Formats: sequence, structure tokens, C-alpha cells
Amino acid sequence: MSSARLSTSEKGGLNKAKEMAGSEPTKKIPRMKRKKVLMITSQLLSQSLDPLKPLSQPMDPHKPLSQSLDPHKPLSQYLDPHKPLSQSLDPHKPLSQSLDPHKPLSQPMGPHKPLSQPMDPHKPLSLHRGETKKIRVISIVYRQETIKYRCLLCCRGSEFLVHASLTVHTDHYGFNYGAGDFFCPIPDACKVPEHVAIFSSTVEGSKGWQPTFIPVLNQQPKSSDFNFTFTICISTMYGNYDNLLQVVQAMEMYRLLGVQRVAIYKNSCSSDVQKALDYYEKKGFVEIIPWQVTSLMKVSAGWKKSKHPGEIQYYGQIPALNDCVYRYMYRTEYVALHDIDELILPLQVENWSQLLKQLEQEHSQGKSFMFENHVFPTGVFDEPENYRPKEWRDVQGVNVLEHVFEELNYPGRYNYKVIVKPRSVFEATVHGLLSAQYGSVNVDTSTAHIYHIRTGYRSNLTKDQISRDDRIRHYASKLIPAVSEVLRHVKNHTQ
Repeated sequence: MSSARLSTSEKGGLNKAKEMAGSEPTKKIPRMKRKKVLMITSQLLSQSLDPLKPLSQPMDPHKPLSQSLDPHKPLSQYLDPHKPLSQSLDPHKPLSQSLDPHKPLSQPMGPHKPLSQPMDPHKPLSLHRGETKKIRVISIVYRQETIKYRCLLCCRGSEFLVHASLTVHTDHYGFNYGAGDFFCPIPDACKVPEHVAIFSSTVEGSKGWQPTFIPVLNQQPKSSDFNFTFTICISTMYGNYDNLLQVVQAMEMYRLLGVQRVAIYKNSCSSDVQKALDYYEKKGFVEIIPWQVTSLMKVSAGWKKSKHPGEIQYYGQIPALNDCVYRYMYRTEYVALHDIDELILPLQVENWSQLLKQLEQEHSQGKSFMFENHVFPTGVFDEPENYRPKEWRDVQGVNVLEHVFEELNYPGRYNYKVIVKPRSVFEATVHGLLSAQYGSVNVDTSTAHIYHIRTGYRSNLTKDQISRDDRIRHYASKLIPAVSEVLRHVKNHTQ
């Protein structure tokens, strides 16, 4: 399978729009006048085409597609095997950057705008979780969208046109854009869908348009032999993020807890943080997914539209989380969805492997596990010298070992973060799952909770509003030398 964005082939009835596995977006096309969907597609096909028959007429960029395809030539032959897919489709608008796993999409597509993460050529296959096969394409969508869409499927030399359906995720915090999924049913005659393109009626017959195809991945079930046991999805890093010390501490804590991979949806960060990320990326511990959503729309830096205006919540946090779930669905046994300033700390055992073994013995292996948020305000310190080595003192950022006082009874206490087997997830959101197969369990706070280092909800906290919890220091003897080593590398790399 060639490198490109993820589309997931799945089984699932039309009345079960949430019961299907996922996909990723791709390429760019010219901006149109109407502002509608942000996604991976381009234009629409002629309404006169039979959705159950292969396309059958020669292709002409100045004619509707129904009048443009050679009846004796399958669509796959329009693609040059020696060129990137996008160059084969549109010689005037090469899209090869969107096929580079290290480069994001960066151009709006007419009324559509694509998700901006790159495509992983090694992305594994996905499980059918329903009754009928269909393809799911994860997108950023305009929630008031009313345009009809169709899907063009390329299936080993045959082409099929089918109607697309759209599901908008319910968590969007009132912003105009949010996460959504396009679904393309797969005809019985299409045994193996190789590529798919999605078209809107607003661009049918536009001069010079060509269908933009993305490869269909995740087509086979897999229940063992994953690349990783634990993967963390971090969304999103933005605002020229410069908290170097906490980034390195977080990465080393993740390793101590048993994490093998961290996926970071990065919009922007400081040069020093980038050096640290480069270090971890070379080690194979971190995957950086460029997330240039700011080039496509005005983003909000928060969740409350009245306070942080924009077109989409928190730099597109929810679409990024969903992308990560499907990106790693068959590469990792578990995914954890949380932010860079959060740790899921076990209180009775040493690491996540022991924690999940305990939780699955008490509950079910298919459950998602929800961990309660505990805030440790950055304005409340405990600063013993042995928890701040001299080599850390000039490093930008928060030292997590100095913050061991928890703010009690604050408004956001019951915001949860999750560890889950991604194969049971259909839709994810910031504080849990919108749709999953087996439900969730709120983990007792005496077993584990979120250690969240952030600005406190209240200023001038009194003694009766805080409680000491220094569990983080249990890891200090291993954490400190590991962090110091990485910081030395970053410093030497700078000089």
C-alpha cells in the first residue's frame, strides 16, 4: 500500500453510523466561494451516474466526470505509477507534499479544508465492526453543511460511484466547525477498495477539476502482535509552546510508566522544545504529526467560544484525537488521550502494565478506563533542593517535582481522561468517548488519577483548599538523571 492518508474500510449498517473504523484526510484543491466542509476531498460527480456501475467514459477536465472517462480504460490507468498520486491526477496542482509522511496538508480546498496531519505509509489494517462494509473518512466539517456528497471507489481496475453520508460529532462546543465522518458504502462487486475520492455537488463540472484519491487502509482485522503496548496521543501543541523542562519530564515519566510511543499533534513550539522533540523522534519514541490547522481557518485557543473566538475549538483538538485513535488502532494495544501537562499516575502499583492488569481483572478487558482530573497549581510550590538539580535552574518551564499540593473541590475536578483499547472506539472526545463498544469505568482515585500541572482555578489558595500528594516524587530517583541527560543533549545541540 502506498504512503498516504488513512481511510478505513469497515462493516456497519447505515443506521449505525458510529460503528465503523476510521480514516484520515488528504490533499488540496482551489478555494470555492461557498464556505462549507474541511476535509480530504475535492469536487462532485455528475448526478446522472449510476452508483452501482463502473464509470465508463473518457476523462475531460472541462466536462462532467460522467462524460470524461474512457469506457475501455479503468480509472487506475489514469494514474502514473512512476509519479505521486496527486501529480498523476492534476498536473497543474501537484499535491506531492500531502503524500510525504513528514509534511502536512496546508492549503484549503475550495469550500473544503483538509485535516493537516501527514500520512503514515506504515499504518496497519483495521477491523470490520458491523454488518455491511463501508469506508470512514475522518474530517473537519462545517456543521451547517447541507451539500450532498458522493464517493468514487477504485477497486482493482473497476470504479464505482456511491452516495456518501456524513455524521457530525456531537462535541463541538458550539463552534462552526467540528469533527465529522464521511461514510462510503462499498458495493458487493468491489472486493478490495484501493482508493476513494469524495465529491461535493458545489464543484461539479468546475473547470479543470480532477478527482483526488486517497488510499483505503485498515481493511483487515488484527487483535495481537501490536507494535506498542501503550501509546499516548497529545493534542495539540500550539502557541509556540516553550515549556521545555515539563516536556522532557513528561516524556521521561511516560517511559517510566511503560509508554513506548507518544504521538504529538504539533502546531508550533519553541526552538528548544523542537530540539527535544527531535531527540525523542530519532529515538523512535515520539511521532510528530504536523497540525497546521491555523493555515486553514481561525482557531480558538480555548473551549469557550465567547471567551476565545474562532471557528474550531482548541486548535482542532477533537479531530486530532480521533485521527490518533484510528492512526494507532492496529499499531498499539492501548491508547491514552491526554495533554502534555497531564500524567495518569498509578497510586498502588509502579506502571501502566500493572495498573491495566489490575483494572481488567476487576472489570472487563474491553472497557475504557476514565481517570479523574486532579489539579496541582503551578502557583503553589514545595522546593527542596534535591528536587531541582543545578543543571535545571536555567531551563525554561515548570518543574513537576516542585508541585505536590492538589487544589481541592475545584470546578473542573470531574473532567476525565482515558486509557482504552482503540479497537473498541468509534468516536473520541476531550474527556472520554462519544461512542464505544463496551462502555467505560471511572477508576477509583485511590487506584490512579490525573496529575495535572496547570494554573489553579482559584487564586490565593488557603490551607483548607489544598492537600499534599507527593506521589510524583516516588519516581524522582529515576526521573532526575534521565531528564538531566536529555537536557544536556539539547544544550549541546544548541551550542
